[in-house]
Amino acid sequence: MRSDEKSRSADYVERVNRAIDHVVRHLAEPLKLEEISEAAGFSPFHFHRVFRGLVGETPLELHRRLRLERAAERLCGTAQGVTEIAFASGFRSLRRFNATMKERYGAPP
Repeated sequence: MRSDEKSRSADYVERVNRAIDHVVRHLAEPLKLEEISEAAGFSPFHFHRVFRGLVGETPLELHRRLRLERAAERLCGTAQGVTEIAFASGFRSLRRFNATMKERYGAPP
């Protein structure tokens, strides 16, 4: 790999890491691809391809997965109720939260 290719690759990794940080800081909020790509300094189309290539999932798939993982940790590690955890995790309805948890983990919360 040439020096300029290494530099571009390192730049892409840094920019994707900025986008991941943005996603993590905004887990409980609805996010749009345009907002995440802006954090990385890419156009949405190019960013989507680069992100998926480096991370293995799309930015919005990452956002959803991390929200579910955080919710699952709270369900197991706190006395909070399911409804409270669902809304604190950014879900707009308990029904959708239950269905998503069942889809991901094989059982409702």
